Amino acid sequence: MARRRALSTVTLRRFRHLISRPVALGARPQILDLADEEDEEQEGEEEERGGLVAEAVRDVAALLEAVDAQLAQGSNFEFTAALLQLVLQVHGEAISRRRVLRDAAARVSRRLTPLWARLDGLLGDVRCMTAFFANLQG
Repeated sequence: MARRRALSTVTLRRFRHLISRPVALGARPQILDLADEEDEEQEGEEEERGGLVAEAVRDVAALLEAVDAQLAQGSNFEFTAALLQLVLQVHGEAISRRRVLRDAAARVSRRLTPLWARLDGLLGDVRCMTAFFANLQG
């Protein structure tokens, strides 16, 4: 548990660092768009080179981990959803190409599934009540 808390603190610290420099975040889409399709084999080489693509992949993974941490805490849902939308919009293709990013996105998806199911249930209740009151009036 202490390791998880330490990882969460490091992830949140990295996340805060990333959002404090929007210029750096704005540069990430161009860097990731330059990545080749055959990157599964190249992932290790990029890590060894310490290239910009490897750094960008770590940054996107950190963003996904921060989103997961925020969802786990149950706080800032609107901000977290907006951030997740932006990350998926900008980096969706890179996430689908990289195993590390796919795994991080899968963790976020597993965290979101029960939340969306609960929201769908609540909206179903609202639809039921709306139909009931509409039928009363005629």
